Amino acid sequence: MKKYYLAIDIGATSGRHILAHYDENNELVYEEVYRFLNKTIKKDGHLFWDVNLLFKNIIDGLKECKKINKIPTFIGIDTFGVDYCLLDENDKLVRDIYSYRDFRTDISKVEFEKEMGIDTLFKKTGVYPHSFNTLYQLYDDIKNKCGIYDYLLGLAFESAYLVTSISLKHYPQDKELLKSFSYLKSFYSIEELKESLTINTFINLLEDVTYFYDSALYYKREAVKNALDDKEFIMSIFPSFLIDVLTYLNRYDASVIVDEYYERVKENSENAFNDTVSMSTEDLIRLEKEDFDSYKYIILEMIEYYYKYKKYLLSNNLLYDEFDIDIISMIEEDLLSTIYFSISNNTLLEKIISGYLEYKLLSNEKLEEINEHYNNKNNKKAFIKIMKKSYELKNQKNR
Repeated sequence: MKKYYLAIDIGATSGRHILAHYDENNELVYEEVYRFLNKTIKKDGHLFWDVNLLFKNIIDGLKECKKINKIPTFIGIDTFGVDYCLLDENDKLVRDIYSYRDFRTDISKVEFEKEMGIDTLFKKTGVYPHSFNTLYQLYDDIKNKCGIYDYLLGLAFESAYLVTSISLKHYPQDKELLKSFSYLKSFYSIEELKESLTINTFINLLEDVTYFYDSALYYKREAVKNALDDKEFIMSIFPSFLIDVLTYLNRYDASVIVDEYYERVKENSENAFNDTVSMSTEDLIRLEKEDFDSYKYIILEMIEYYYKYKKYLLSNNLLYDEFDIDIISMIEEDLLSTIYFSISNNTLLEKIISGYLEYKLLSNEKLEEINEHYNNKNNKKAFIKIMKKSYELKNQKNR
């Protein structure tokens, strides 16, 4: 049975539904099944997107797929940039969605650039200052107090607080950090923060947003943990803080283990490897109780690397640990049972984590050597079989 993939491309003046599939020669074949016009509407002297019409056309395109009996398995939607919608806590539109063609940003651009010159702005963003850029639209919304200002300011404050507090934990005598932290702790409400804020201070806070969200997951988890003692204070400025607590404390992927190892190395821990394995084992035991699907996904991700490395060692007579050899056999015989066994057997779980981490710490030369090993047809066949089974299990939900 053919699998169909649907791309819904929404442009500024028109949109289209492109349906694709692979033919018997494994060639990608695609066809346009639906096309529609996209237009703005004028209201109160401003230009807005006709969202209802857009939604109707997306649904009509899907109906067209059904009509020709080519039901898509996957759907992807892309649109033009810069514009955005504002939603309330119930996911309802706060207002109509402005079009970038609206003139409102002409005035906002001039006003913003009085606060920050074009040269400074370009150095910070690297983006050409078109009047329709999202920055000027956001500035107009902030200026007109549409509701987004409170959220953005709260998010910026939270990020600055997380970054500063975790940095201060590592460098408690740093004068600049102490000064910044004292400034952040001097506010007790979003209203008080708004009254004293300048555009440059706001931009400095936004830089912390970028720093925090670009950081490794390990760093984010540690920052959130560190800030939990002050949760009531942070929530007085940004009530959504608890959402981030849940997001970062519950979110876990295998890369966190590597990040954690390097953090311990930075701290000159003599037992960085063993401590990382022990802590990761505890985290995964806790994760399995809370979210088995996430646990399964992470274990499978680690098993893939574990098997690739240990099987290479075994094939080259370099694997001497009998338990590792038994685990390889277990993986090859019944991958799903290996996952369930890891839940009740901490020694097995620690072995998988150790093997994964060992692989991730290998030199580039060694990795090239391993990859070369799997270029051999016979070696590759067994490895691909495990990878395929892992992929199937990752996409199966629940026990």
